[in-house]
Amino acid sequence: MLQSCCEDLTKMTREIHKALGVRKLLDKSFQVPSNMMIPEGKGNHANKDYLEIMSDLLKTIDNYGFDAPVTVKVQDTNKAQKGDQSIELKFNSLGAILKAQTELLIELKGDSAN
Repeated sequence: MLQSCCEDLTKMTREIHKALGVRKLLDKSFQVPSNMMIPEGKGNHANKDYLEIMSDLLKTIDNYGFDAPVTVKVQDTNKAQKGDQSIELKFNSLGAILKAQTELLIELKGDSAN
């Protein structure tokens, strides 16, 4: 490989590494108080990766509860088609809502018009 190519890849990798806070996460972990996730939980739960952080976030949301089910009506699911293609969705937990939102964002690939 060309030297300039390796330098560019190394620079991009360092930028990504810094933006994600990988070193800080691995060295110090992300501590979540156990009582936020489990009633009367003791101590902290140390998260070493983003999946664990997201899991603890969803446990925290479920622990504090909310009025279920939540019904969401999407007015028009396809702006490219004439008319109103509305849809109504029901969710039984905030975790399910966050999961659906995350899946939609991944599917849209950042297309903010949608």
